[in-house]
This record gives sequence, structure tokens and C-alpha cells, in this order.
Amino acid sequence: MKKFMMLFGAMAFMMTIFIACAPQQDEDQILLFADYMCQLEMLEERRMSGEDVFDEMTDLYSKMEVLGDEIEVWIDEQGLDEYEVGQLLEEAWRQTPCYDGTW
Repeated sequence: MKKFMMLFGAMAFMMTIFIACAPQQDEDQILLFADYMCQLEMLEERRMSGEDVFDEMTDLYSKMEVLGDEIEVWIDEQGLDEYEVGQLLEEAWRQTPCYDGTW
């Protein structure tokens, strides 16, 4: 349980950085990031039902971290602010199966 708490704490921190720093190379990458967020949400539901998904979550988190590093450069090049990045992420989130009408 402690590992999951550490993983989710790190994930929440990373999400804050992504939203604040606005990582993204192009629309496909922001869609991929939103898809990763959705996958993490679904894995958390499986974990809550007692399934061992730690390895899957760790792998997905690693992919998000790599993608974030690539995207940060693009955001800096584009000069996007926090609001613009939030808008891009929200638009991408709306295209995931996890979108339930809220952001």
C-alpha cells in the first residue's frame, strides 16, 4: 500500500507540473498523455477492487514521465502559458473513454 501511495503522490506532482509547465509536442502527444491519464484511472479502479496492478501502473507512469520530458521542450518553444496548456489537456481528455462530462 505504501508503494501505491508513493506512486500516486509522484503522479499527482507530475500532473501539476504538466499542467503548470504545459508539456506537449503536438496534438497527438497531448492525446497520448490524456490516454495515459485515463489508463491510470482505470488501473486505479482495478487496484481498488483488489487486483495487483502495481507493475502496470509503474510502467505507465514511466511512459508518462518520458512523454512529459519531450513535451516540456515543445511548450517552452511555443511559449504556452498554464491556461493554454490546461485547455489542450481538457480538449484531449474529452476524447478519452474516461471523460464523464467533467474535467
